[in-house]
Amino acid sequence: MSLLARFTSEKPLGGGAAKSKDMDKKVLDTWIDAVGMANVRKHGVNALEADWIATTSALFYVTPNAESVIPYPWSTIDEITVVKRRSLSSVLGIKLRNGEETFKLKTGKTSGDRLLEIWRTYGRNVDA
Repeated sequence: MSLLARFTSEKPLGGGAAKSKDMDKKVLDTWIDAVGMANVRKHGVNALEADWIATTSALFYVTPNAESVIPYPWSTIDEITVVKRRSLSSVLGIKLRNGEETFKLKTGKTSGDRLLEIWRTYGRNVDA
């Protein structure tokens, strides 16, 4: 069973490599609480690799080596915007409807464009 399958049976619409300092901090804190710092060090603290995966109902931040999936249902996301765009990468700003949390997601340019397209189709028109 895939890690994502534990959270949803939906087929992914898109995904790609991702990096978010804010999300990685959440993942690392949870991981340390669950298994202890010594066990986290065995895996390599700096080895957190993550992906974003989008379905019709949510955006997921998936960190396989920490066995972590953080779901963001579209109804909890207020806005996704381009913060910075380079020739090969994009930084997207993701603002949650609770008004308290905003995080940046760095991804490839094409991958970022795909996430924005999915957001416009499935996320933007969801009522909170």
